[in-house]
Amino acid sequence: MQQALAIVSPRGGPLYVRQFGTTPQDSSAADLRYHYFAHAALDVMDERSGLNPTSSASASRTSSEQYLGLLYTLEDVAIYGFQTCTRLRLLLMPVSY
Repeated sequence: MQQALAIVSPRGGPLYVRQFGTTPQDSSAADLRYHYFAHAALDVMDERSGLNPTSSASASRTSSEQYLGLLYTLEDVAIYGFQTCTRLRLLLMPVSY
């Protein structure tokens, strides 16, 4: 089973993106794919955490929610999100078959 982890800074820049479960050569080649997946999920994460001021859901949600659950499914990957109180974001991307 392959999975990936992305750690994103509060400003939205990726700090760490890594795919696990493959050889080092395959892992570095596929990291770009997971960069794309992480950025796609960050928009959903902003809406759910109430950081998007144009979102209608931002009024009903508070920014104190840390585990945001399933954010996005794309191709064969499901993306789950967690945000710390300092807005450091963790994205777990297990492969779902």
